[in-house]
Amino acid sequence: MKAPDCFLGRRKDADPLDAVIEAVRCDYASPGCWAALAVLARAKGLDVEEIFCDLNINTQQYARAIGIEAALDCDDTYAYQRTNQGKNYSPLVLLRGVEEIDRATQDIASCVRNWFTDPKMGPFVANLCDVVGDLHDNVWSHAESTGISMASKWKKPYSSGQEHVLEFALADAGAGFLAELRRAGIDRREGLSTHAEAINWCIVEGNSSKKKDLDFWAQALPPDAVGNPIGDMAYVKVKENNHLGLGLAKLVELVQRFHGQLWLASGDSYLTVDAAGNREMHQSVLGWSGVLLACRFETDKVAQAVAAGQQKEMDDLDRLLSTLLEDRS
Repeated sequence: MKAPDCFLGRRKDADPLDAVIEAVRCDYASPGCWAALAVLARAKGLDVEEIFCDLNINTQQYARAIGIEAALDCDDTYAYQRTNQGKNYSPLVLLRGVEEIDRATQDIASCVRNWFTDPKMGPFVANLCDVVGDLHDNVWSHAESTGISMASKWKKPYSSGQEHVLEFALADAGAGFLAELRRAGIDRREGLSTHAEAINWCIVEGNSSKKKDLDFWAQALPPDAVGNPIGDMAYVKVKENNHLGLGLAKLVELVQRFHGQLWLASGDSYLTVDAAGNREMHQSVLGWSGVLLACRFETDKVAQAVAAGQQKEMDDLDRLLSTLLEDRS
């Protein structure tokens, strides 16, 4: 299943949309590729027919099934009932406001719970659902443009048939990490000048351009206030959200802990994390205006990580009990 790096590393003179269309020409493109296609098409004001002219019939039908038409504000012409929505996949969803964000988060959470029914997987499921919700909120807090998310699962190649791969993807065509940090003046304070440095800064827990050292006892004005009668004593509260800037840091930790994979692109750079936990920064000659991320988890590797974690907890408890018994004797 093709991942975003199949088009992020394209030649410099390639048009981003052309590169992504080439990646999805077959039916085996991942959610990261489809989310990227939808975002780029919206940014260029293209409709479905302009996209479909480069795709074969089977791929067009798959695109309709995952909601490409609604994502491009076109009429939904898919002729069948989407019985597997919320079970095997979450379609391309526009993140334009609170209602859309909540719906997308609930849909993906339903998929994740359907994919991991073993009660032992509870901590992983809860953590992944929390991360998805926080990342959706990131688009609202940071991107200043419409983002699109999607999730899907498929059978793991060369496996017994019981193992699956799942991928969650999120893309926007906003300013990107570096421009956002420049807007907030963080680039000067932290000495950040490249997209790669901005990506690395944004995946550190607690780092966020929206976190400010505000006095929460100070006077606040509503976002629609006209003028500021008390000068610097008040600030304007722009948006009502509880964004803490933890999503990316938690995502990287989750990927490494459960042996997943991650692709995170912004500007001319993208970060990858492989199943062994290795991080690598790449130069993207194609470039990405905004932020694009995709993360994958294999069900068998998640189960192995959960079992290893439980065994470690039991071993730690045994050592603690042995120490206590030795001290009493």
